[in-house]
Amino acid sequence: MMTHAYMKFFPKPSCYPNQQEAMDSIHRALLAGKVVLFEGACGTGKTLSALSPSLDVAQQLDKVVIIATNVHQQMQQFVEESREIKQRHDIDVVVLKGKKHMCPRSEDYETCTILRENTFQLIEREKEHTQQRAKLRHLQQELKQHQDDGTVESMRLLAAEQEKLAKQIKDLQERHCTQFYRVLVDDEGIQNPSGRDGFSMYSTDDFSSWYKGDVRTPEEVNEWAHDRGMCGYELVKSQIPSARLLICNFHHILNPAILENLLGWMGRGIDEVIILFDEAHNLESAARSHASLTLPEYSLQHANEELTANESVAKGDSYRVRDMEILFKLLLEHLKEAYGSRLAFGERERLPGTWKDISICDPKNRTDHFLRLLLDQIEDTGIKDLGELLGEAAELGRYFDEFYKEQYRAGHAKRRKRSQLLRSAEFIRFYLDHSSDPLYYPMLNIRRRDSELEGRIELVACIPRSVTAPLFQSVYSTILMSATLKPFPMTVATLDIRRAVEEIAYGITFPEDNRLTIAINIPPLFARSRDDPTTIEQVIHILDEIIQHSGGNVLLFFQSYQEARMYRDRIKTEVPVYLDEVGTSSGEIRDTFFTTGESGHKAVMFSYLWGTLTEGLDYRDDRGRTVVIVGIGYPALNDRMRAIESAYEHEYPGLGWDYAIEVPTIRKVRQAMGRVIRSPSDYGARILLDGRYTSASPRRWKKYSVYNNFPADERDEIIDVEPGKVKFSLMNFFNDMKSERS
Repeated sequence: MMTHAYMKFFPKPSCYPNQQEAMDSIHRALLAGKVVLFEGACGTGKTLSALSPSLDVAQQLDKVVIIATNVHQQMQQFVEESREIKQRHDIDVVVLKGKKHMCPRSEDYETCTILRENTFQLIEREKEHTQQRAKLRHLQQELKQHQDDGTVESMRLLAAEQEKLAKQIKDLQERHCTQFYRVLVDDEGIQNPSGRDGFSMYSTDDFSSWYKGDVRTPEEVNEWAHDRGMCGYELVKSQIPSARLLICNFHHILNPAILENLLGWMGRGIDEVIILFDEAHNLESAARSHASLTLPEYSLQHANEELTANESVAKGDSYRVRDMEILFKLLLEHLKEAYGSRLAFGERERLPGTWKDISICDPKNRTDHFLRLLLDQIEDTGIKDLGELLGEAAELGRYFDEFYKEQYRAGHAKRRKRSQLLRSAEFIRFYLDHSSDPLYYPMLNIRRRDSELEGRIELVACIPRSVTAPLFQSVYSTILMSATLKPFPMTVATLDIRRAVEEIAYGITFPEDNRLTIAINIPPLFARSRDDPTTIEQVIHILDEIIQHSGGNVLLFFQSYQEARMYRDRIKTEVPVYLDEVGTSSGEIRDTFFTTGESGHKAVMFSYLWGTLTEGLDYRDDRGRTVVIVGIGYPALNDRMRAIESAYEHEYPGLGWDYAIEVPTIRKVRQAMGRVIRSPSDYGARILLDGRYTSASPRRWKKYSVYNNFPADERDEIIDVEPGKVKFSLMNFFNDMKSERS
């Protein structure tokens, strides 16, 4: 085999089938600056297939590689694989986590920014104080040698300046970040003048040597920094300029402000970066959360309070304060009335702590009842030129925001306030400008906090191209990789990619005899029939047989958490049973489930398709032997989903359902199927429990069939099985596997 330059970054002794070919294709595409769409089956080495050629191209062209995911388990895998690469070919790697995970003070970003600025000022004042002290000693020596009135006057002035600086230093010591100070003090060549807090000073060179000795996790950095009274977040930032590989999550890339900061720390432009997105089938929904906007009711409340508290200042600058007060008071009352009138008797007390959607607009016709009534009420108040008034409010809000910043910086406020007048005005202006835009959809959200209700207005970015389009247009090159990225044209459309694309796809290359894929021909589990006693009994009987005849751990994915819990309570089995509880961390249950399989015993995990266990977790070998998808598992077809469907239908006529609902659901199913068979020696059974998955379903169930939504190579492996023959299929398969390994 020909040795390619990028193989120096490939740490494994050999390649999986097709892996070398994939790396060749990716390498050529990156040199040409293309966007790479890369689909490869679970467990076939996609990460290294993308990372190795990316690092080589980055080295050739003086670029930096960023690899991002939204799955915690995948980030851990990136760390492990980059450690293997570093052992083979030394590169500087930085692993990033958000500031809230690393800040020793747990401050918000704005407060932290001001504390940083104050810390810089403190160091500058201490420098000046040290320099003046040296000057004063020099003058004292001169005065000992000969009396001079000029020298005496200079000493008097210098002493006064020193006293002033000492006061400034004392004030700044109360309003700075001590952990950041200890990071800077060595870099600035200053010794701690007061030796305060009892911490010894550590050189950041010590940190750099330790950090570059391996690939360090944020948790390891926090421990190192905590022991030395330093800020781990700032220490990691100090290593970013020299890094050739950065590992982070989607948030660092999809949030424009954070990405701008990251590029600034790197000292790079976006066109000097190669970005790898893992689990890229999640990119659209992640981008949607960043493109969507919200306005909580507390912002409207505080906007009015700001106007009242600063009314004299605002009037002095000829702002229409009275009209602003009327407008934002009306907005607040209208919001409360809108969600309060939608709550049924007793519903207020049953509201959860998570946000619940309340419809204010028709998802198809886009008739915004909330806005229409609001504009009528505003007109009744006599307010003219609403857009102009909101512009004035935003301008005034910016003035307030700067004032709050200076108040905190000077120590006159205990916390850094933000102008809610500015936030409210900018949101409402955007709302008005996009009220008829089919790419945005207005919702109300409500939740219960303690004993009080809290509401907010949300503008859902149905198609998040405002985030994705400029990113893909400006980055040097990027790779989108996933086991479920097809259909590629849909990925290009939903992310608004407008440049040359390289499409690479490889199915599972592990031995076909090691896997069994069956679709059980039972009547479709439509919503209207799921609670039918006959249907439930049939599903229970089939699941009992699957659990009994599986050669190891069984994963069951249902269409909802409620179904998973219901069947968990009805299944009778001797093996341990676990439930992936909604709203709670699944880590402990998952690890126990894994341990059961690894010890040679069998367990059953009841989960749901849109939960956290369907992707990003490694169920290698005995961790999972059989996976069952019960039903299709479409997301709740609420107004939010219908609005997204309507937006796609508007942009791509005839494809709204496919883009918004059908394809994302089948991707989830395929991800769940990929939880078993993670290596060439691994084996397992993949079971689709619904007649709509069968090869005969396009004839029998027509538009309800999902068989043709699977890629051709995956369809070819699906075997139709009647309910009465499921146990025989499993018995034969697992007996064959046992015989081969005995």
